[in-house]
Amino acid sequence: QAASMGLQLRTRDGTLLDVAATLKAITTFVLLEQEQWFEKELGFLLAWLKPDMTAIDIGANLGVYSLPLARRVRSVVAFEPGREARAHLEVSRTLNAASNLEIIPAAVSDFPREGHLMLGATTEVSRLGDDEEGETVAVTALDQEDAERSWSPDFVKLDAEGEELKII
Repeated sequence: QAASMGLQLRTRDGTLLDVAATLKAITTFVLLEQEQWFEKELGFLLAWLKPDMTAIDIGANLGVYSLPLARRVRSVVAFEPGREARAHLEVSRTLNAASNLEIIPAAVSDFPREGHLMLGATTEVSRLGDDEEGETVAVTALDQEDAERSWSPDFVKLDAEGEELKII
């Protein structure tokens, strides 16, 4: 079992999330204040997605989408390149017994390569680039992932801090 890195918060739908133990982190602040993620799309998705579906979460961060989706669909593939965010996500996967959540330690962009993840003030705003301190990360592309997997995704959530057009 993975060791917690911070606070463990339970959302209104019962999902447990391991989050940074600081109010400076957007996810921690929002979940403590509202007991759920603030974007209305998540509620729509949870009502729309069916148990036999497969979802992809690009830019999974701490899992505010990945984990609730994993509780409702057959499988979720989450791409999260950041070491800190991914560690929280892995703890949360264990806490929720979400064996149907596959976590890929890579960013997604237009072609596979080694990249540089610029670290923001919080994990929610880290992005690919090369002009600030950060960490070296693997970068993949959806075409490559599709060629290597036998998947048939029903839904793709895309939140990649400015990389979206390259991904598409």
